[in-house]
Amino acid sequence: MTSPLGFLETTGMVPWVEVVDAVFKAAEVEFFLYMKVGGGRMAVGVEGELSSVQMGVEIGTSVAQQHGPASTLVLANPTEQLNRMLVAGLANKPQTPVRLGYSLGVLETTVFVGLVKGLDAMLKTAQVELVRSEHIGGCLTSAWVMGEIGAVREAVDAGLVVASQSGEARATVIPNPHPAFARFLTSNGIQEAPFSFRLPVEGQDRERAIGLIETRGFVPVIAAMDAVSKAAHVQLEGYDRSEEQFMAIVSGDLASVEHAIDAGTQAAQGVGELVASGILPRTADNMEVVLARHTDTASRLSPSQDMSLPESPREVPARVTRQQTRRKRR
Repeated sequence: MTSPLGFLETTGMVPWVEVVDAVFKAAEVEFFLYMKVGGGRMAVGVEGELSSVQMGVEIGTSVAQQHGPASTLVLANPTEQLNRMLVAGLANKPQTPVRLGYSLGVLETTVFVGLVKGLDAMLKTAQVELVRSEHIGGCLTSAWVMGEIGAVREAVDAGLVVASQSGEARATVIPNPHPAFARFLTSNGIQEAPFSFRLPVEGQDRERAIGLIETRGFVPVIAAMDAVSKAAHVQLEGYDRSEEQFMAIVSGDLASVEHAIDAGTQAAQGVGELVASGILPRTADNMEVVLARHTDTASRLSPSQDMSLPESPREVPARVTRQQTRRKRR
């Protein structure tokens, strides 16, 4: 039996920092996922008792919505297929963190020049230490500083004023950060969303249908994958991503895939943005090159797809410009 899972996704580092701190202080949950989704989006995944997960997600949602829209999801009973992909594939639990003895301040801007100037102001205004910086896409960059609470507040206020002169900027101060934040100060920090994390479809029956659901954001694609695996007898092949857009891939007989895709699209729309969906009743040859990435995809292309390249640049015909043509006519 799988453990309940909770997901929260925000746009920007500042709301994400506040969400993570609030969730772990309010509920007895453990994290299995801290992730840069792409396009300026950040996600956190937690697991634990259902009541604790629900409480954590509820509190995190209220905090996130103070800064704008947020995508949230609670899976009371995730399927084994989904749990195997997420918990086993993305889990990156750190060692037991130590308690932080200082406060944290985070400055986030949409203009890198503004971040540099703001950080310079912070370090000159008060006795604080730069502990990390992050670029999360969508023109969003952030700088983290650490120090005594009074110094951090003073530094962040000064940095926000200076950074705002160059573009949009926002900041937050965490007076008593949760021990989970020690991970970002003592390790490589936040996980990157995998570009390709899929179960193999190589060698599958060509008569099996393929279903695709594409979303903007990580939480909607998780909702879609959970729904399709519960709606019909289909194989959850995994997902792929391009920046902040994710595509879930399932396979099975055509009727089952059609029913599963209907359920998945509805689930995705319920928690976020659906970009597109589609069904391939029968896959063409070599489609596994696209649907299951490997380190050596070229070797499995059919001979008809081989290309003969010229052995030397001299064999490539040069373009003749209009000016060269006129000279020849003269």
